[in-house]
Amino acid sequence: MTERQLATIEGELKEYILGVARDHGHPLEDLDREDDFIEAQVFDSLSLLDFIMHVEQVVGVKIPPEDVVPENFGSLAATSAYLRDTFGLT
Repeated sequence: MTERQLATIEGELKEYILGVARDHGHPLEDLDREDDFIEAQVFDSLSLLDFIMHVEQVVGVKIPPEDVVPENFGSLAATSAYLRDTFGLT
């Protein structure tokens, strides 16, 4: 796993999310950390899996299938908390 700051990773993930929203015809000017990805129409089930693979690539980890639940990946804040708590990112 690459030793990178969680804030930097979160910024990269936010840019990815905004790009996906734009590509799906739901451009967002910004995304609050607490915004629900599904409610904001950022992801559908397939693009959410693409996001998980992107997270794995950016962070350099393998996310177990049983961890892919809305509580861990439903928002940017949830994703950051999961990465902090599970992989010790700071």
